[in-house]
Amino acid sequence: MATDWEANLRTLIKNTEKDADFLRRGSSWKVRGVRGKTQVTMRLQEGLGENNPRSSCMLDIEWKKGNNIAILNAIQDLKRLVNERNLSLTEAKNLLFAPVNQVDSSGENWEALKASYLESKSDRRSTTLKDINTRLNNLLITLEKNPKPRTGRDAMRAYSKHWLKKAPQGGQGRKRSLQDVASFLRFAVTRCGKEERWLPLDAEELRELVGVRQTTSESHLTAAVLPKDLANLLDQMKEDGREDLYLATALISLYGLRLGELAKLNIIDGELFVGHIKQNTQTLSQEEKPPREVLGVDIAGREGEAAKVLQLYQSGLVKLPIAVLNQIKMVEQKGHFKNVGTAFSGILKRYKPWISLVKKNKGVSPYSLRHSWAYRVHKATESPVDSSVAASLMGHSIEVHNRVYSTWIDKKTKKEAIARANKALIKA
Repeated sequence: MATDWEANLRTLIKNTEKDADFLRRGSSWKVRGVRGKTQVTMRLQEGLGENNPRSSCMLDIEWKKGNNIAILNAIQDLKRLVNERNLSLTEAKNLLFAPVNQVDSSGENWEALKASYLESKSDRRSTTLKDINTRLNNLLITLEKNPKPRTGRDAMRAYSKHWLKKAPQGGQGRKRSLQDVASFLRFAVTRCGKEERWLPLDAEELRELVGVRQTTSESHLTAAVLPKDLANLLDQMKEDGREDLYLATALISLYGLRLGELAKLNIIDGELFVGHIKQNTQTLSQEEKPPREVLGVDIAGREGEAAKVLQLYQSGLVKLPIAVLNQIKMVEQKGHFKNVGTAFSGILKRYKPWISLVKKNKGVSPYSLRHSWAYRVHKATESPVDSSVAASLMGHSIEVHNRVYSTWIDKKTKKEAIARANKALIKA
């Protein structure tokens, strides 16, 4: 009598046979345990009785409860090899379970393939290359862990199991890691001649492995420095004689700047403009976007402060913090602006009044200073700014703006907005 896990495994296998791709040849698949190993049987024309052509093979997978997923994945891969490459079951099994370190048609081992892949990505930032190298090293370790992956699909699943346990479902870290692994495996097959069994998961399977972010509106709420806290922070910086830190903090929070945008400020006819800093491998070769105009938003009771901060910056009487200026000088050499924001964050995080502010406000970070601008135009005014206008001034799309800040729009805010609209209706 079959145990529960055996019955569940057979049900899963049966359900997969509803997939049209696996039914093209009218095949049916069965599994059982034989002397502690897994036997797979394939029947090509179900329903013909004794005339039903069939073949069997033994898999090098122990027949036990903990291996049900490994068994199911192996059958899925066998099906693909049989159906897509017109192989016999034995041929598919031999190909699937060939030694992982065997030098095949590529003529290269995994270490050599990794080196070739990294060379093909040499135009990437040093930090990006470091991340890719770490992920590929982890993949190569995964390929040697028992049970050893025999396909690209298995390798990606095993990689996720071993290295992404703490990576949130649907998170960017998890997504980038799996995309890098998939890109490397595809490179190994299509560019270096590795056997096709090492192709990665397809797009749909990859999305399933990345998963979907499971967060509530509250947990995903963007933290902002509230107006009162911001006012107290700016005052304290002046009292402490930290005019340099005040200048940087005020520019970011009163004009809604990204931290790295401190490196690209320009004043034209008394208005502040910001150059484009968001660069990646796709945008590096493109023409630089035109500067974006930014407009100051004051704190209630401190009207005119944004204009005064701009005048202070233009006068040159107060400079940005030395660490920030040093990183601005090195932007061209490094090819990115990341360290400018990092330098500012490092100074702010060591400032005691900021440390106290963070302790009292969950989720607040240096980037919350930029969010404080968005908070004031949406939540701290009787005349909220339209999201499309706010998005343009902050330098991102309306889609990004709504995704980041829509959690601030509560039931009360919606009702008040509609009430104002009804009150101001224009008679046609």
